[in-house]
Amino acid sequence: MYCSYAVGLLAYANEIIARTEQYFCPIKHAGKILGTHARYEHFLEYGEADNYHGKLEALREELGKET
Repeated sequence: MYCSYAVGLLAYANEIIARTEQYFCPIKHAGKILGTHARYEHFLEYGEADNYHGKLEALREELGKET
């Protein structure tokens, strides 16, 4: 029972971190990284500065629709 609680708590914390990153800084890293979360695929590519604020607002709206 303790292990399932700990795993659930870590999964919950991971989701909070992923949503926070999606809201504040949805930009992929310059190089490939291991162990990304499911939301990472929707992030902007590294160096993609064209209309950044418009795209950021669209990602925030998408995130808001999920809740």
